Amino acid sequence: MSDEKMMDDMALSESALSDDSLEDIAGGRGGDVGDIRVVYGLKTGYLAMRTARCYDYKNEMRGHELYNGDKVKIIEKSTKGTDGRYYTKVKSKKDGNKGWVNSSFLKKP
Repeated sequence: MSDEKMMDDMALSESALSDDSLEDIAGGRGGDVGDIRVVYGLKTGYLAMRTARCYDYKNEMRGHELYNGDKVKIIEKSTKGTDGRYYTKVKSKKDGNKGWVNSSFLKKP
């Protein structure tokens, strides 16, 4: 590898953002406790509130679905679930229920 190519690669790696940083900037990974977030990015259907940090039909809280534009308050910061996705514990502003949601569908209002 040439010295010039190596220097270009080093400069790129120093300025590149990690996937975690990009998600945070986009608002996709929760935020701080107390922050308000809006549900967004759902093409169809709803965002399920769950009793655990994992995608499983058994932990879905039926009757407490969230839709694009619904507001939630963060009550526990985003953490990685057992399925590798990030989940944030929230309180729904529309019905007061608390549960885990996929952090990818939350953004700053």
